[in-house]
Amino acid sequence: MRFRKQIVELLQRRDLWGLLNKAAELHGHICVGLALGVKTSAVALERLGVLPADDTDIIAVTDNNTCFADGVQVVMGATLGNNRLIYRDAGRFALILVDRRGGKAVRISLAGRLTTPTMENPRYRDYWSRLPQLTEEKRQEFRSLMEKASAEVLEAPDAIFKIEEVPPDPILDALKSTTRPSWTVCERCGVATLAERAVVVGGRHYCPDCAGLKTYAVVGRKITEFKPPSSSPTQTAF
Repeated sequence: MRFRKQIVELLQRRDLWGLLNKAAELHGHICVGLALGVKTSAVALERLGVLPADDTDIIAVTDNNTCFADGVQVVMGATLGNNRLIYRDAGRFALILVDRRGGKAVRISLAGRLTTPTMENPRYRDYWSRLPQLTEEKRQEFRSLMEKASAEVLEAPDAIFKIEEVPPDPILDALKSTTRPSWTVCERCGVATLAERAVVVGGRHYCPDCAGLKTYAVVGRKITEFKPPSSSPTQTAF
């Protein structure tokens, strides 16, 4: 256990504040959503009875891509790049963990509206509603309030969650189609391209852009068609 040692030790001690600070190294700040992602992940792991060490066999499915998702990624070590993070565009504060080795899965979701004493503070609500307009002094005050609210989330009883066992097979079956990446080169633009995304016409390989295909991206809170900027007028290969 070389790369995940500190995270695992924090989990073993149930040091949620330590985990939140590790998550903030990725996320850039401490906030309620990040704290919720950390706590949700830790509670789900306890229910599964596993720890996410190096190259673990645990898959995470998050139903939203808010700050919550970064908390999940850090605690779980599950990312888009290692194919152990699945983003489901449902907008719910819910997480499914699948232990491939143990053949078990749990779903954990936030039961009802999340609130804490600090989040109900009128000053917190006011600052949150007009965050872009705050002076630096007020921003510092809001950060302090946000950190206090985040600590309250970590300290909340596990009863804020609904936890249930679910069958792992649908997720495991979906992952069976995942293959190790292989590469080709687009014969029009010369850019290295994943072979599974290339278009082959007459034995020649083209990237989706040069083939004129639509591509999609997660932009903000939605998945939408996305066309990248180009330094030259768009021309397809055929």
